[in-house]
Amino acid sequence: MALISAGAAAYADSDETNQGVFQPETLFGSHGIAIGAYGGPVGGAAYLGGKFYPMAGGEGAVIIDHWLIIGGAGRGLVQPVVSPSGNEIEYGWGGMMAGFIIMPEYLIHPYVKAVIGGGSVNEYSGNMYNGNNWNTNFVQSQGFFSLDGEVGVQMNVCKWLRIDVYGGYHYIYGPLAFDGMTDDNFRNFDAGIKFDFGWF
Repeated sequence: MALISAGAAAYADSDETNQGVFQPETLFGSHGIAIGAYGGPVGGAAYLGGKFYPMAGGEGAVIIDHWLIIGGAGRGLVQPVVSPSGNEIEYGWGGMMAGFIIMPEYLIHPYVKAVIGGGSVNEYSGNMYNGNNWNTNFVQSQGFFSLDGEVGVQMNVCKWLRIDVYGGYHYIYGPLAFDGMTDDNFRNFDAGIKFDFGWF
């Protein structure tokens, strides 16, 4: 009888502590794995051939246990690249993304990411925009394999918003060969800012 009373008292104390939530001890932990997700725009600049080009894009991902990132990303130049003959070239890429958030519990913390995929360059003779209408003087399109690596710092603004500042390198392999330009003309360093909206 004394044993039953002691057990009842212990259960009452535990119930009061856990506010009535039954939380049994398990082999792999009692709280499970946290799953979050985010998406948002990317803005920045890419450095090609001694010149900075404005760049824009977006990314989205699932966040596992607050630190593992798995998703996708895409970017492209807002301003076309001008070839040696004066033609204008559109340049964009994207792919699967993976990364790690380091010490996400801190207000400002680092992260690393990589994106593997591909993209294309589209060449147009003369200017794509002639002042009144978009030209349709399409010349050719070529695809390529791409690999991006980036490091950055992230700020926890609130529960649903994080802001990132990053720098990275964009590697491609086509091989591209047109109008005097090759892969080397499109490999670049880039930097920018991201706005991540979601649940972290």
